[in-house]
Amino acid sequence: MVWIHSPGSPQASGTGTLQIYLIDVNDNAPVLVPKDAQICERARHNSRINITASDADAEPNVGPFVFELPSFPASIRRNWTISRLSGDYAQLRLRIPYLEPAVYEIPVIVSDSGNPPLSNRSMIRIKVCSCDNNGDCSATGAVAAAGLGTGAIIAILICIIILLTMVLLFVVWMKRREKERQAKPLLIDPEDDVRDNILKYDEEGGGEEDQ
Repeated sequence: MVWIHSPGSPQASGTGTLQIYLIDVNDNAPVLVPKDAQICERARHNSRINITASDADAEPNVGPFVFELPSFPASIRRNWTISRLSGDYAQLRLRIPYLEPAVYEIPVIVSDSGNPPLSNRSMIRIKVCSCDNNGDCSATGAVAAAGLGTGAIIAILICIIILLTMVLLFVVWMKRREKERQAKPLLIDPEDDVRDNILKYDEEGGGEEDQ
């Protein structure tokens, strides 16, 4: 509400409404979504991750977004690629046919449509694991994706086998020792034998004449 006064004589006044439009300033960089994902170790038609971005700004300082991989380190663009799906979505997938199961942190540069545009380097944590025929992560793949390589998994399995073998040998040794203890005869030193020896004689004693 605004009051308006005129300088005339007599003075007159009136009221009016003033509309103010606030223009959004592009002061928020977009953020990559999601932060975590999972993919199979071998490139398949369904081994792809859909990504998008969220922006706290308003139109026209949001989408369409631009997604790209950094040029450093070189292994990022060598192993991964991004293809555009729409203005707000893109698809991240393997460029190579096979990637060893592990956890990888992939940087993605996201830019908005502001003037000037703002960019943000976001990280997406991808679990690469061995998958079954349905494309689901298998048990071995889940262990590998937790951060253990193939060599570490083999070493763990060997340690488990050795431990089970030692337990089995200990059980067999205890049973054999128990059998030997049961079969061993009871040996007692004659001097320590305090049991009475009873001898039986089938003879009659003398009569009165012998006395």
